[in-house]
Amino acid sequence: APQIDWFKMVLQPTLKRLMKLDIDIRCIKRGFFPKGGGRVNIRTQPVVQHIPAFELCKRGQICAIRGRVIMANRRASPSVADGMVNSATRELRMVFGKQVPIEIEVELPTNSLSDGIGVVIVAETDTGCLFGGSSLQDLSSNRRGKNQRNKSGVEEKMTENYDEVGRVAARELIADWQSTKGGCTDRHLQDQLIIFMALAKGRSKMATCALELHTETAIYIAEQMTGVKFNVKTAKDGTVWIECDGIGYNI
Repeated sequence: APQIDWFKMVLQPTLKRLMKLDIDIRCIKRGFFPKGGGRVNIRTQPVVQHIPAFELCKRGQICAIRGRVIMANRRASPSVADGMVNSATRELRMVFGKQVPIEIEVELPTNSLSDGIGVVIVAETDTGCLFGGSSLQDLSSNRRGKNQRNKSGVEEKMTENYDEVGRVAARELIADWQSTKGGCTDRHLQDQLIIFMALAKGRSKMATCALELHTETAIYIAEQMTGVKFNVKTAKDGTVWIECDGIGYNI
């Protein structure tokens, strides 16, 4: 499942842009495995009459990339976060070049019950599409570095490869972007939008990447609950087109 920062940086602005849904998401406290304890406040404004149908079909070109590194790690120096930022930036530069601005901020929460690291990176296109990539590493005791002997036979402590956490998030974003020529969502946004398509008034249409199992499940459940039918087609370039005539649900 995506991290809360993905919901704040991808889903929230997408719902606002496509359907004028006003949702405020605030992370009060971070939570990592095994103790958890995260707290999130969500506030929404009532929908007037119905959710409008939408089209998410124009991909555009990436014009900006931003991200967030969350490092709740009392054992590591704050400078470790800079290594994650730099490793992610290098991966992104190799694909998107030097012209696209990249800004990745660092958050060092002090009230998390367990240590952990989370990275979320989001690319925005000139048509407003958002693609997210993320990675997560818990630092529970059974996953910490173990002692090993070097070539001289001296036991030394292995350190976690923190830079890899940044690279994994960047690579996930890149993979979803490159998987099709016309897809307008990442793998997570794809299934999150299904229920809104079913409830909206009118025909909604979305171009996305290869269909995820979560999306297939979301389509099945939405059809069972609302009676709508989804039309799913895959183009030669791999772009998946999803259409639905929503029920125009009105409270």
